[in-house]
Amino acid sequence: MRAVKHIDETCLGSRIVARAGATPVRLDLAHDRGIRQARPRPMARAPKRTPTSDERMRMSDGIDLATLATGLDEFWSQQVVASANGSLFKVAKGIGEVEWHQHDDQDEVFLVLTGELTVRLRDPEERAVRLKPGQLFVVPQGVQHAPVAVEEASFLIIGRSITSTAEGGKPAWSEGGGAPA
Repeated sequence: MRAVKHIDETCLGSRIVARAGATPVRLDLAHDRGIRQARPRPMARAPKRTPTSDERMRMSDGIDLATLATGLDEFWSQQVVASANGSLFKVAKGIGEVEWHQHDDQDEVFLVLTGELTVRLRDPEERAVRLKPGQLFVVPQGVQHAPVAVEEASFLIIGRSITSTAEGGKPAWSEGGGAPA
């Protein structure tokens, strides 16, 4: 049984609610040969916070992914549009190709919105997966890949972090709204 040094108590029928330090505990009273004994049990957790009206509105609004992606200023840059369960949902657009790279810390998911995207892979054989609008592909963690779009394509990328960096294969020409040579 846990020892409680200082107890502020309020009697609630046959139970005593006590505060031991900062942790509230419920003491259930038991009678053993006429002697009161208390057994501490953790109190129930506080109810979850209710979302504000602004948060509910944002959660209920639909997001037009293709419009957001085509409105981006730079090719191969990502804009976070949502997050859930530890994943970021990012829209991007691309043309040309990115450098070979890999993500050692996460899988990378591509969902094509408009155009066509080819994901070249080295796993260990070199191969290519061609994706059309509505098609999805998961690049496993640690696999070298290089997406290619012959014509402009927009897509949703799902992963734990922003990967549109030089380390993530972003071509230098795309900085500042450039186009492939």
